[in-house]
Amino acid sequence: MTILSFFKKHKKLNIFAVFIWCALIFMGSSFEGNSLPPQISTASIILHTLEYMILSILLYPLFGFYPALFLSTFYGVTDEIHQLFVVGRFFSFSDIGADFFGSFLGVMLFRRICDEA
Repeated sequence: MTILSFFKKHKKLNIFAVFIWCALIFMGSSFEGNSLPPQISTASIILHTLEYMILSILLYPLFGFYPALFLSTFYGVTDEIHQLFVVGRFFSFSDIGADFFGSFLGVMLFRRICDEA
């Protein structure tokens, strides 16, 4: 059994994992303030890249390459908008770039693993 067929066979589990992961991202963005200045921070970029890499890997078996890339990046944009309403947080284009980069890495990684299996 390949990784992709496992995820497709257990679709409900995969959908549940997507919702849980999105909820964790949302909760993380809901904390007031941030000790990081509004400039680009290496830790922030790495965190966003990893968060959205995982999200796109979870979305890939459900929707395929381009929809997973779009949906995970779109969720990153909505998360940045959400932060406009959290005290001490801000909208960051660099975070959206990291979200896209992580999403792209995730779908490419998943695609590569599935092609080799």
